Amino acid sequence: MAVPPRLPFGRPERSAPSARSESPKNELARWGGQALTGRVPDYGQFCPVSRGAEVFAERWTPLILRELLNGSDRFSELQLGLPRISRNLLTQRLASLASAGVIERRPAERGRGFSYHLTSADEE
Repeated sequence: MAVPPRLPFGRPERSAPSARSESPKNELARWGGQALTGRVPDYGQFCPVSRGAEVFAERWTPLILRELLNGSDRFSELQLGLPRISRNLLTQRLASLASAGVIERRPAERGRGFSYHLTSADEE
């Protein structure tokens, strides 16, 4: 009886940055020297579809938008709706969405901190 092949469990190896890569952060982990996928593409185009792909292709971004659409507007509320996202990553994604004009960061009306709201860009 044939033994099934072993799956690659354990910690992935980091790959060296490719010539096209702008930074090592753009490279994904490799299993046994074989790339899982390439870096996140920058299409260099400015049509709404390519720009949308650049903004929304990031992991967790669609789920953050889902939480905002469902009424969560504070950082702590977003964390409750996305319990497995780290604070640093949530902060990065919110900053990225704000710089792309998809959300707006405002001083909170109740208490201290900020609230996050979708802009009219989500209608496009």
